[in-house]
Amino acid sequence: MPLTRLSLWSHGIKARLNLIFLQDRLLLLLFLFALVLNCVLYLVLYLLVKPSADPLVLHYSVYFGIDLIGSWYSLYLTPAVGTFLWLVNVVLALVFYQEQRLAAYLLGGVTALMTALLLLGGSLLVWINL
Repeated sequence: MPLTRLSLWSHGIKARLNLIFLQDRLLLLLFLFALVLNCVLYLVLYLLVKPSADPLVLHYSVYFGIDLIGSWYSLYLTPAVGTFLWLVNVVLALVFYQEQRLAAYLLGGVTALMTALLLLGGSLLVWINL
């Protein structure tokens, strides 16, 4: 019985994904753009940050200067948060699309903007640590 429910639930998710992302090109482009920017951030970190025993700057503020340092792999927390928020926003867009289409569009736009800002912040952290 639980497998039948899981099958029905997964079929419903597949139907919603097909409905939203195959018919609504704007929403598809917004989430794909955000995903590509997040992958670019992973690539920038992979290519430019080399493993080292020295601590790296993880946060810089104009008011306080360097206020957080840590190991090199902690820089990957930025794109990991972006990936998590992307997944959450895609699921929320799936939930809201039928009743509140505007909310789904706002989630797509905010996701793209957030990922662009994460890419900017991650690039600046790489620049500070070079």
